[in-house]
Parts: sequence; C-alpha cells; structure tokens
Amino acid sequence: MPSHANAQGGKAFGLLKEQQRQKLEEINKEYMEDQKYRDEDDLPEKLEGFKNKYAEFDLNDQGEIDLMGLKRMMEKLGAPKTHLELKKMILEVTGGSSNTINYRDFVKMMLGKRSAVLKLSKSIIKFKKGCDFGLLFIVRKHLELDAFSMLAFPLHVCIIVWILHACMTGFTPSH
Repeated sequence: MPSHANAQGGKAFGLLKEQQRQKLEEINKEYMEDQKYRDEDDLPEKLEGFKNKYAEFDLNDQGEIDLMGLKRMMEKLGAPKTHLELKKMILEVTGGSSNTINYRDFVKMMLGKRSAVLKLSKSIIKFKKGCDFGLLFIVRKHLELDAFSMLAFPLHVCIIVWILHACMTGFTPSH
C-alpha cells in the first residue's frame, strides 16, 4: 500500500453521508411543519424511510439521484428498468426541468396527492415479501382496476409503489 494512501477513507465517507443525512433531515423538518402534510399518516416514519432510501441511492453526493442512482435503486428494489424508462420517470417527476431527482422532488412524489396509489402504504406493509404479482394485485384491487387497466399503469405510479413498499417494510429482494 502506498504511503500516501488515505487509511481513513471510510471514515471520511461516513462523515460525508452523515452531513448528507443532516441536510435531508432539515428538509424533512420543513415537511413536518408544512400545513399541507399535517394530516399525512405516520409522516415522521415515512420521512425517515424516504431519507434513508434517498441517501442510499444518491451516488454522486450532490443531493440528487441521477440516472445511474435511479437504475441502481430500481434494480435493488427488484424492478429493473431500461435506460429509456428511467429517463421517462425522471421526466415525469421533475417536469423536464432536470436530469436528476432532488430530495424535494422525491418527497413530493412520495407524499403527493397525484395518485391514489400513495394511500396503499398500509396494504403494502401486509404485502407478502417476494411476491411481485401480489403487490400489483393489491394496487389493482385498491384502485378497482381491471386487468387491462393495469397494462396502462403509469410508470411513476409503479415506481412509487415499489419505493413505498421498500421504505415501509425494509424489503430488499434477493437476486
């Protein structure tokens, strides 16, 4: 090992991640104080889960998830996506204003009233681990969709379901 190598690299990385989590915690406090989200069930627990998942996949430590971070997240959640699908998801979340997802966009996506799927968190907690079709069945039943409607399910809604499931249960599929 060269004498100029940094033997404390892991410590520096840990400090960097801690600083990142503190920044995300400040944003979480804003959501906790925002009247719009006061009625959100289990808001502190959800925000804590979102913070941890986001920090895990912010690969460039710039406070944003880029295409590769999103790719890694989807693969780890057991729902790998193509390059084009990932670009489309970022476009849907940011409205085309960025090529990355910042934490505010991420939390708005997860807590937003855009989709009734966000109300599924209690059903998802009961979801049997490892059963992809079971999760889609819960979504379909809750939203009263027929099988053909599921084929047209927006990509961002499917992504939200997977992330909510992972945040609420700590579930990480094995490959």
